[in-house]
Amino acid sequence: MSTPLYMVSVPLDIGNLIRTTRATSAADEDTGLLLHHCLSALFGKAALQPFWLAPSLSDRSSIVLGYSAEPAAVLEARARLDASPELHQAVQWDRLASKEMPATFAKGTTLGYTIRYCPVTRLASDREFADGTTFKRGSEIDVWLHRRLSAAGELTLARAPIYQEWFSDRLAGAANIDSFQMNSFKRVSLARKTHSSKRTTRRLERPAVEATGELTVAEPEKFCQLLARGVGRHRAFGFGMLLLRSRR
Repeated sequence: MSTPLYMVSVPLDIGNLIRTTRATSAADEDTGLLLHHCLSALFGKAALQPFWLAPSLSDRSSIVLGYSAEPAAVLEARARLDASPELHQAVQWDRLASKEMPATFAKGTTLGYTIRYCPVTRLASDREFADGTTFKRGSEIDVWLHRRLSAAGELTLARAPIYQEWFSDRLAGAANIDSFQMNSFKRVSLARKTHSSKRTTRRLERPAVEATGELTVAEPEKFCQLLARGVGRHRAFGFGMLLLRSRR
């Protein structure tokens, strides 16, 4: 990999963040969008992306893990200059940490993975399905729902194999999935800004899948690029970060 990649751990007081966000009239954002705005204000746009909000360790402390081209010290120096005092105070700076990821992975290396992703397909044109359900061009549809509607009446499709296939396709030859376990599935409410001249916030419902398993590196360079970029849609909002571990 030509540019170093760092995993950064950012300890945050989420309650403080929410209070700060409310003070700036953004109280209705979902957590992913809230973190997107706050991380951008702290470290610069896309400086920590993709990212993942890890399970809370306490009522006051949460950890955001993210990939960055810069180590913790550089990010902290930028936040000291650019962030508002209120936002700066929401980070426990004495616990900010980073590590440099491996520069490459040998072809054939088997690794454990954990990932949270949003398995959707985006329509290239208007579409009416056999049951009369219609979607406009550009609509994002749960890939399982899209498969079910396309099956014209097949109601017993299992989610896990379809979500595994979607994930495998997004690896695009960089790696092959050896095992896949869907640990959780839920539909989440996301807030997104429209792209019209008068930008408003609209609510979207999207699938969220968390999965673990093992994969084997097929193309080292492509795999490193994938790791830095993330997997699938909504990578700037808490989806698509591929966490790796040694095979045990």
